[in-house]
Amino acid sequence: MDTITKQQLMQQFLQRVDENRDMKGLEAAKDFKPLRVEGFAEPVGFVPAKMAPRFAAFEHVFQLGEDGGLLVLPSLKTMEQRTEAVREVTGVLREEGLVKGWRDELVVVTEAFDAPPAFLIERACLPIIGARGYGVHINGYVEDPATGEILLWVATRAKDKPTWPGMLDHIVAGQQPYGLSPMENVVKECYEEAGIAEPLAKAAVAVGAVSYNTVNSNGELKRDALFCFDLKLPSDFVPQCQDGEVESFELWPLSRVASAIAGGEANMYKPNCNLVVLDFLVRQGYIEADWPLYLRLVASLRNPTSQ
Repeated sequence: MDTITKQQLMQQFLQRVDENRDMKGLEAAKDFKPLRVEGFAEPVGFVPAKMAPRFAAFEHVFQLGEDGGLLVLPSLKTMEQRTEAVREVTGVLREEGLVKGWRDELVVVTEAFDAPPAFLIERACLPIIGARGYGVHINGYVEDPATGEILLWVATRAKDKPTWPGMLDHIVAGQQPYGLSPMENVVKECYEEAGIAEPLAKAAVAVGAVSYNTVNSNGELKRDALFCFDLKLPSDFVPQCQDGEVESFELWPLSRVASAIAGGEANMYKPNCNLVVLDFLVRQGYIEADWPLYLRLVASLRNPTSQ
């Protein structure tokens, strides 16, 4: 690979990162209003300013603050009370067509991952309140016993998935549910998505996290943090999807993975997977320190704002 090609490749990598950090020219202070819960020092979400009055119309759940932000009524004192009240609101918003891709999966809304939950909410509703979502992404890889080459398992998402159908994905990835640790979630998702048994799944190694803030096509703030794991798999292991969410699995050399991220494949990776896979390519030494824009790429993977 010559220097010009490396430059172009790295520019494509940075573009993939930026696609996950696209704020579309919006100013957060003006276009989003904080969602606060009494007893929590930081906002638990950021609601589109245009939606704040709609939420405030549910007077038994929310009230408008002086700054135009929303406060969950202090009379809703427990997580359970707040969860039930918010469930009613999101059900109405779903009927109005304001929430797409309903999953019937409850996730935590809180100010920080290690903080107590403020309330639980339907997973599909995280963007409409701008709450931070969490997930686990697993780089399932194989080391060729003859050559030492690293190969990465690549999944193609089922075409009937409500989000990103037919796109490339990790061998295993999933939203972080309420009541499980990230590693417990890894074990659960490994079996459901790839038929990886618990003893093997527990060999997954936590290698860091990536995060991003972006504005979706509905003008909602999507904020995610992804726990990244590496899982070295036996060379004779073949993943088998158990939950119908994956159409196929293929074992790819890292050169083909890099090409797919850069746009060289007909099928592209689901956008947030690009961040985790690029981090893997850096750590595996496929992307080398003397490549153009190396430090910029590494910094961009660690910063939720675009470089």
